[in-house]
Amino acid sequence: MNQITLSLALEIYLLKDDIAFAINEPVENIPETVFLIFEHLNGCYFLLPKMMLKLLLCGYRQSVFSDRKIEAFWKGRICSR
Repeated sequence: MNQITLSLALEIYLLKDDIAFAINEPVENIPETVFLIFEHLNGCYFLLPKMMLKLLLCGYRQSVFSDRKIEAFWKGRICSR
């Protein structure tokens, strides 16, 4: 009864001119075959390769290069809105 859910429609959390939208389109246009090298043969992905690429590019665009700092940066952006 007290479960908190997160809406998957992140468009409502981001501004219309956010860099995430500019990065999303080119990454989505990369063919799936490019990411086959990252396929796990004995399990599933923790994060999909396209999603991870988007997160890294958005972090790098903000001059954040550590994966832990990128995680903290995006948590702060989404939670503060």
